[in-house]
Amino acid sequence: MSQQDADRSRFESWLLPLGPGSKRLSRRPWLRTQSLFTPKLGARRYSSEVKTLFKKLGAEPLVIELDEMGPQGPQLQKVLERLTGQHTVPNVFIGGQHIGGCTDTLKLYRKGELEPLLSEAKSKSSQG
Repeated sequence: MSQQDADRSRFESWLLPLGPGSKRLSRRPWLRTQSLFTPKLGARRYSSEVKTLFKKLGAEPLVIELDEMGPQGPQLQKVLERLTGQHTVPNVFIGGQHIGGCTDTLKLYRKGELEPLLSEAKSKSSQG
C-alpha cells in the first residue's frame, strides 16, 4: 500500500463516525460530499470568511474543527497536507474534490464557479 493510499484510508477512518448513520448527516446527506476542515485558532479569520460565504449561499458544510479533535487534529492535518499538498486551513472539499483554502474558495465564488459546484455535489449526493 502506498503512503497516499494509507493516508486516504486513515483520513476516511477519521470521517467514518460522521458517515451516513450520523444524525448530523442524515438530515442533509449531501454534506458528505462537502467538507471544511479548520481549527478555531490561528486561521479564524479565513475560516470565518468561508463559513460566512457558505451560509450566504445557503450551504451548510460539515465543519470539522481540528483543534477540538484532541491529538487526532494535528494528525489529520498532516494527512490532509500529504493528500492535498495544502498545509493551511481552512481546507475545503466539495463533492469529494479538494477545492483549496479560503482564497481559492473566494476566487471560485467571484468567478461564478462555486455555486454550480455546490449544486452538482448536492445533486450527486441525493442520487446516490
